[in-house]
This record gives sequence, structure tokens and C-alpha cells, in this order.
Amino acid sequence: MTNKKLWVRIITIMLVFGITIVSCGNANEELPDLTGYISINMEVITPKVGGTLTVHTNNLEGTGTIYFRWLRGNDPISGATNSSYILVAADEGHFIRCEVSRAGYTGTRTIGTAITVLPANAPSLTGTISLIGTPTVGQTLTADTSNLSGSGTIIYVWFRESGTNSYSTIFGETSDSYTLTTNDVGRKIYLRVTREGHYGYLTTDDVGPVTQ
Repeated sequence: MTNKKLWVRIITIMLVFGITIVSCGNANEELPDLTGYISINMEVITPKVGGTLTVHTNNLEGTGTIYFRWLRGNDPISGATNSSYILVAADEGHFIRCEVSRAGYTGTRTIGTAITVLPANAPSLTGTISLIGTPTVGQTLTADTSNLSGSGTIIYVWFRESGTNSYSTIFGETSDSYTLTTNDVGRKIYLRVTREGHYGYLTTDDVGPVTQ
């Protein structure tokens, strides 16, 4: 009972002298991890000076203020703390990424450009591309890029239908041809290409659904 009386006297003194008692909570309380994911607009595929990158956070879990930090390489970009960022001349030749955090949670989510930022006058990618082959398991689809404009390395990204009007990238498939597997049965396939030094991208018509 001695300790209780002592605390009553201390609190009484504090109240008399107008001292505010602030509860700091449990100092050892752990914050939950930030979960969910973020996405970014299609400008990220071939970013160029003058373009705008915008991060979308609708699929980030939890509540609380969301914070954005844009980086040029590993260096924070002064004043770039909004969900959108307009690429400037200083970004040319650099990778740009955005770190997203949320008040009340630990950890961050990061997303950024797959290539370095192109100059403002980068030529646009034009022409047409198509797929050659039969959409049957075991058969190979091959890209015809003979009508693609410009020169430079071509980057290939293959997509598989994952739902109604929805497609997902086929992990690890980055060549100009793709051999169909049982995972593709009943689904459509298409290809997206970009070209080094060029702005924009082209896609093929989808083929399929793939049959067994």
C-alpha cells in the first residue's frame, strides 16, 4: 500500500502545479509490417524526360498517411514526395524508383523503371509485330519483328491470360520465342516488345486460347 500512497501524492502534486501527465504507451510495442502491393503507370516501361511516373496505392493494406520518396539511383530527389513525379533532364541515364511507406507500419514498398530514363527527343517505336506459330501445347510461338522501326536491342515480355481481360507476365520468358506448356491451356498469349533507345512499346494481337 506504501507504493500506491506515494503515487497518489506524486499525481496530486503534479495536478496542483499544472503538470500535464502524458501516456507514452508501451515502448516495446511492435508495429505491424506493411503488406499489399503498389503499381505504376505504363510510362515506366520506356521512361523519358518530360514524362510523368505515377504510383498507385489502392492495393496497399492498412490505413494511415502514405509517404512517397522518389530516388535517382540511390539518391533521394529533393522535394519529390508526391505520388507522381515528372522526369527532368537530370534523370536522363538513371534508374528512377519510388519508396512508399505508411504511418503506423514498418517496411516499405518500392517500384521503379526497368531501364534508364531516355532523353526527351528519343525516337518513338513504330511498326508492327506479330506471332508465328500454332497455339497448341508443345508448339513454339515466334515473334516477327521485321517491320519494327529503328535499331538496337529488342526486349521481349510474354504475357498469359490470367482472368477476364487480365494478363500476367510469364516469368523468365525474355526471348523472341516461347514454347507453350500445359499452364497455357485455355488461355491466350501475347507479346510486348520495346527497343533500346526508343520510346514506347508495341504488342502483338493475342493468340489462343491454347489447346492441349
